[in-house]
Amino acid sequence: MRTSLSSNNFSSGLVNESINGRYDLPLYRNGLSVCDNFIINYEGGLKNRTGLIKIIDTLDSVLLPFVFSRQKSYIIQFTNTNKIRFLTYNASGVLGYILDNNNDIYEINSPFTLTEAKKVQFAQKQDVMYLCHPDHVPQKLTRLSATTFSIANVVFDGSSPFTNITGYPSSVAFYENRLFYGGIKNKPTFIYASDVGYYDKFSLTGTDDDLDGFVFDLTQTNNNIDWMLPTQTSLICGAQDGLLFCNGGSSSIAMTKKNFISKKASNDGSSSSSPVLVENTAIYIDTTERNTRSFIYDLITETFNTDNLNIANNDYTLSGIKQICSLKQKYDSVYAVLNNGDVMFCNFLQNEGINCWTYLKFYNEVVQIQNIPRSYDTFEDLIFLVKENNNYYICKLADEVEFRHKEDFYTGNKAEDELTYIRYSNEKAKQLNYLDMSKTFADYYTSTLTYNPTTKVMTSTASNFLSGDVGKRIVYYTET
Repeated sequence: MRTSLSSNNFSSGLVNESINGRYDLPLYRNGLSVCDNFIINYEGGLKNRTGLIKIIDTLDSVLLPFVFSRQKSYIIQFTNTNKIRFLTYNASGVLGYILDNNNDIYEINSPFTLTEAKKVQFAQKQDVMYLCHPDHVPQKLTRLSATTFSIANVVFDGSSPFTNITGYPSSVAFYENRLFYGGIKNKPTFIYASDVGYYDKFSLTGTDDDLDGFVFDLTQTNNNIDWMLPTQTSLICGAQDGLLFCNGGSSSIAMTKKNFISKKASNDGSSSSSPVLVENTAIYIDTTERNTRSFIYDLITETFNTDNLNIANNDYTLSGIKQICSLKQKYDSVYAVLNNGDVMFCNFLQNEGINCWTYLKFYNEVVQIQNIPRSYDTFEDLIFLVKENNNYYICKLADEVEFRHKEDFYTGNKAEDELTYIRYSNEKAKQLNYLDMSKTFADYYTSTLTYNPTTKVMTSTASNFLSGDVGKRIVYYTET
């Protein structure tokens, strides 16, 4: 006789088939072999993922975040036409392209091809973003006003530390009021630090002033420094043969020419894809491109610890992970874009040991994801570049809709309370969006419709409907 067991805890998320024999483990009891298009919350429950809202038609491109402030942030778009476009929120909180004086999309020339833009590393401070590619002089993207930008070669104060002989850097980061470059094309294990407070000046020789710049060879690695990530305790450097940390001798001592150490903290190397920082934890894609790993400093042992976040579910990353992106809303989460165009979602809370993954299948092929702070609240939006039939679109992940409890409407009049709650629920239900590539129309108007049950024809008693309305959907509303 077949027995069905109920479960109310799915906190392990997706688990590999090899776990099936370990019914004694909590990982098995709370795990799932299939979990498509659901989100697992911190309490272990399941909920549907939201849909993708279509924002605008676009080109094949690369998206980067440019955050000037929470009130003014941008998505920088490097297109396949060697142009740079800019998306931002308007005063009404609507995301769209910046337009020029002719109401055309505002563009500037890009020094990078689309293939090169996919390998660009960047670092931003206020209204300036530095961009690096090993085949180009470092670039400086500058916000001139809320709607205008410029991009040009970095002009160094004094002699440039990079030449055609040394090659150009592939990674860049701000740390301790210096600008660091790493992964020089012909000096792949070297990092260069600017003078303190002067990001385009590198006083590398002549004095031992602690404010001067410096250069060091990270001898613990034989591979290129693909990325650098500033944290509270150290500058983390990612290479294919491991992760290194750099500081002044401890987490409380600033780096100078005289005070500098670098150590390999992990032999679990990284891919060249950029990592993300969730609270104090660095998360990166390892060299297999099947796993994401966490990297965090332990204050008690004064060492860095690394964990494989996909050790129990890397059967689902068989196509490979090409990009990760974090999202800060009600909870911290991580999205991993797979090479097959699908996405994996992870609710992540390092201190509580929460790390549960689900599989998200969107209607379209997901090319890239970026987050951007919203101008109208304290949360972030998740922006998608998707591909459908060789066409590309900018989309936004729809917000979750939270419903208040029925008890919140209690006044003592049962009939009236019930009606009030029904009206409220119907209004909130209009905000639910589980469709991909959905589009909201702004030309709503009110009209009275009459239905003839004999002819099965619905007729408008007003003159609002026009021939151009054919094909649009009719949305009901409730009186509140």
